[in-house]
Amino acid sequence: MDSLTLIYITISSYEGAKKIVEELLKEKLIACANIFRNITSMYLWQGEVCSKDEVIVIVKSLSTLAHDVIAKIKSIHPYEIPGIIAIPTDKVDNDFYTWVCECIN
Repeated sequence: MDSLTLIYITISSYEGAKKIVEELLKEKLIACANIFRNITSMYLWQGEVCSKDEVIVIVKSLSTLAHDVIAKIKSIHPYEIPGIIAIPTDKVDNDFYTWVCECIN
């Protein structure tokens, strides 16, 4: 059985986050997403410690679509190296899982 996968993404703006989510929804690669504004990311870039305001996006999809979802995100994401992390799940409410499958298939 295909499992639910959460894909975590960081991006610089709410508008950019909405664009990515809308594209993924239109192509039925995801069932839904959560967008979290006003977070602070800290990271190393070219040897320097950086701090930046960002937006987090968590999308819900199926494990069999994870590579397609990631490829689509990378094709429209503005970052040189976007933070995209697929997180497998092992326990999901049955009704929610059924809804996700119906949305995508």
